Amino acid sequence: MAFRVGVTEGAIRQLESGRTKSPGFSIGLKLAEALEVDPWLLSMGVSQQTRNQQPKDGTLKDRVASLETRVTRIERQLSQTKGRHIS
Repeated sequence: MAFRVGVTEGAIRQLESGRTKSPGFSIGLKLAEALEVDPWLLSMGVSQQTRNQQPKDGTLKDRVASLETRVTRIERQLSQTKGRHIS
């Protein structure tokens, strides 16, 4: 891996262990290429394809309402789970 990316084995070990928080841009691109993954996935945790598929329409009000609905659903699930553990 180190040879393919053009860095030392120590540099790869530091990346793997988390001691290097953010490698340089070119190193990130070379890593993505060597690992055969989308650079967006490597750097952001989501592929560019997935990112591009997310809806861009909808008003802020619609988005907030959607989030509120999800939060309410999660709160209900949590309260039901707590009720089961208590009895």
